[in-house]
Formats: sequence, structure tokens, C-alpha cells
Amino acid sequence: MNEYPGYKNRATFVASGFRDKVKELRKEYPSITVLQLKTEIVSMMVSQVESGIACELIYIASDTIDWDFIYNDI
Repeated sequence: MNEYPGYKNRATFVASGFRDKVKELRKEYPSITVLQLKTEIVSMMVSQVESGIACELIYIASDTIDWDFIYNDI
């Protein structure tokens, strides 16, 4: 049973917190793709982390996010 109704998983639920950033990127770059959006947001998260291991964990966790949902859920 899904603990996060409406979301594929916890990672997608947490990533939905970037809704304002998604709106901003889609407004600034109307033709941005889902992959480009993912890259921008993950890069933003990693830029704020000093630990190499933590950065790798962010990259790994980002692969479990339903980016199509995040892209279209605005």
C-alpha cells in the first residue's frame, strides 16, 4: 500500500517540494525537457552539499523520483 497517495513513492513526494523551482524553470525555459529539469534540480541539490558520499546518494535517490510526475504536476 502506498503511504504517499498521489505520489509514486516517498522520493517523489519529497521532490514535490521543488514545485516552485519547477514552475520557475518551466517558465524561464518553456521547452525544457524532463531530463533537463531533473539535471537542473539535482545539480542545485548537489551544489549545496560538501560531502562526496552525500552527493552520490542524492544522484542515486534522484533515479527513484518520478520526474514525469514532478514535471507535469504544476
